[in-house]
Amino acid sequence: MPTLQGGLLPPISQSTMVQFSIVIPTLNRCELLGKALRSAIEQEGPTHEVVVSNNSSTDGTEQLLGAEASPALRVVKTERQLSMVDHFEFALGHAHGDWILFLCDDDALVPGALAHLSQVIENRPDAEILRFRKATYCYDDGGEERGNFIRYRRAHANRVREVDTESMLRGVLSKFQSSMPRYLNCAVKRSLVEGIRAKHGRAFGEWAPDASGGILLLSERPVMLELGRIMMLWGKNLQSYGPGALINPQHYLGFLKQFACFEGGFSHTPYPELITVTNGTLDTIERTRLKLGERERSMEMDLVPYLKGMIEDAERYVSHGHDSYRDAIQVLRKDLNGRMKKSQRWREWRKGIQKRIKKFARSKVQGLQKELIIESPWGGHDFHDIYQAAQVFAKVSDI
Repeated sequence: MPTLQGGLLPPISQSTMVQFSIVIPTLNRCELLGKALRSAIEQEGPTHEVVVSNNSSTDGTEQLLGAEASPALRVVKTERQLSMVDHFEFALGHAHGDWILFLCDDDALVPGALAHLSQVIENRPDAEILRFRKATYCYDDGGEERGNFIRYRRAHANRVREVDTESMLRGVLSKFQSSMPRYLNCAVKRSLVEGIRAKHGRAFGEWAPDASGGILLLSERPVMLELGRIMMLWGKNLQSYGPGALINPQHYLGFLKQFACFEGGFSHTPYPELITVTNGTLDTIERTRLKLGERERSMEMDLVPYLKGMIEDAERYVSHGHDSYRDAIQVLRKDLNGRMKKSQRWREWRKGIQKRIKKFARSKVQGLQKELIIESPWGGHDFHDIYQAAQVFAKVSDI
């Protein structure tokens, strides 16, 4: 049986009468965790549990959780600090519900999220993956020119449509597509998760658990359901792995050093020593894909969009004072130009971009996909944190 660093993978807990498990992994962020916890506990309608997995935090996390009296809350704790991937796996193993979704400790569920998911499940009992939309809440911590606001795009809130997972998987490999199911933006049927763990030994892999988990989901089922409704506010703040790592490579390097198998670089990209988020994502995708079946291994990887992402990462690092990335930018640009000239699919890729631009322009005319901002106060409602923002968002936005 595959093992965690220091212990066996826990099997997913035996099912109970709980419909949803909301799993919140956390490590030393008690000042953020309370808001996510409240947004999960206060969900109305379907039976649900909130599983908070404490990765041996040394701040006030235990005291915060000990003061919460909700019967919906279950707290588990690792024996020692695990890497993010192993911690996600540990937390997943303690979920009781028939459906599982992850919530980061700096995010918040919108009121009514579980009720809407339950309604979709009732109408589509064959569903196993429900991917929902997220809005962005920008914390007031210097990550943006201003903070404490919500950014989102309008869409058909009640839309439910089937998505071909093979096409989406090909999109991940050829277009740097970020809309795949990632556990952090979807609810997944428990039986599907159990099947993935039985087949592959675990649901998440290095280095990015959301990307690796998403690829495994796409490889297991021919279709998933895509919901138009916004269910969650994604918290953008400098403490987060994503936004922090996008401006400081040392932040990302510190994250990678959590892994015992990390030896200072990557092994599945053409740039093993280049420490950027996009390069790490590429390595994650390749590691995961090569463990799958012949269909996935035979899918061709297009490095052009990933090279563009690496260049953007490196330019952002330079703009924040990390000048050592200047040489990497020149190398990446040279490789990008060479690959674009050699690629026989470049014209097709460009045509696809043009088609998407036209589609986007039409949706703008219809009032869809337009980026909207909600700032406090809005519609007579004030908000000062992500929990309050989620409450206001549910009341005043056309989601």
